[in-house]
Formats: sequence, C-alpha cells, structure tokens
Amino acid sequence: MLAEGDEVDIVRGLNKMNKEFLDVSRVEVVTLNEEGVGHSDDEYTSDEEETSESKIPAVLKRYKSLTIENYSDPWKGSVVDS
Repeated sequence: MLAEGDEVDIVRGLNKMNKEFLDVSRVEVVTLNEEGVGHSDDEYTSDEEETSESKIPAVLKRYKSLTIENYSDPWKGSVVDS
C-alpha cells in the first residue's frame, strides 16, 4: 500500500564517482484521489477484467536519474556483481 508522499526507489547501483552515494530512479506519490473509484473509464480498459477498486487516480512525479546519499541501513548491492 502506498500513501501520498511515499517514494519508491529503484537502485541502479553505487555512484561511480562517490561510493557513499547511490544512483536511483524514483517515483513519488504526489496525490491520490479515491473519489474517482467506482467510475469506469473506457480509456483505461484492458483485456483482463479489473475491479473498480483497483483503479485509483494518482499524480506521480518521476525522477529518471537521481543521485542520493546511501540509506541509513546502507545498500550494499547484490551478491553477484554484473
């Protein structure tokens, strides 16, 4: 479950210039509008049947490439380096 203000990071790896930083892609949940739940929208139909509860209009902010300080519980990477 996500809420307004939540951030989801996809860690791309340690920053090549400074190993204390991470390169990530980030999505931030700006707003959620649950009032729109229950109204079907033909624009967003798919081959699979979905319940109206699974569609909640949201405004997201995407950062394709961002350099951040490593987390307080440091990300160390995967066991197998590629």
